[in-house]
Amino acid sequence: MKLSIDASGDMLYLSFREGPERQHKQIGPNIILGYTEDGELSSILVLTVSSLLGGQKLQDLDLDLAPPRENLHIEVDEASLRRVRERLAEYRPGDKSRS
Repeated sequence: MKLSIDASGDMLYLSFREGPERQHKQIGPNIILGYTEDGELSSILVLTVSSLLGGQKLQDLDLDLAPPRENLHIEVDEASLRRVRERLAEYRPGDKSRS
């Protein structure tokens, strides 16, 4: 698993497995999921990540968090995606009342 932050692009990328992504699905204004040709979740891309962090300045970062595992299986059901979309729709930058 790899975590990358691109400060100049203002994005965070979390990759769960190596190899090409065949499909992408935007689940909110700033979040895009990447899938393998088998439909397995392979990555999460967060755009304008600094706005989600209260405008904090980002620094470039590349981390290998764990070695890739061939048998890693991640499922994201529609109900979970719906809850994420609802939270993103309610999100207001700088609003500290929601955690």
